[in-house]
Amino acid sequence: MPSGRQAGPFRADGRSGRFLWWSDGVGVLTDGRDLLATTGAEAAAELLFTLPRPDLLVGDVGFAAGAVRSGIETVALGGLDSVALGVAASAVEDGSLPGAPCTIVPLHDACPPAAYELLLGADDQARAERTA
Repeated sequence: MPSGRQAGPFRADGRSGRFLWWSDGVGVLTDGRDLLATTGAEAAAELLFTLPRPDLLVGDVGFAAGAVRSGIETVALGGLDSVALGVAASAVEDGSLPGAPCTIVPLHDACPPAAYELLLGADDQARAERTA
């Protein structure tokens, strides 16, 4: 997605006036003033409606859960308190829950954006390996 693109407004977490904005190819949930966290499925549904079906989605809690349920391979970035992601990934792996494979990356999710630059470098490397 090019920077500056947006989707919405839509309803998420029981509140209207939510948007998806893209910045450098990263989609974020916002109310137009602040970046918002979400654990619900509404933002993921809007994302998957707006974009062409991705081969892989890298996202946190609600976005990751929505992608797995939609059959999209997912890398889930989860805070150490996101136990539901681990339970769901395990259930998909053993076949007791339908969905796509999910790799969980546990992290402390209250860090400033610069703290995650290592993950961005790993993403660039994985992308280069897939195209080689």
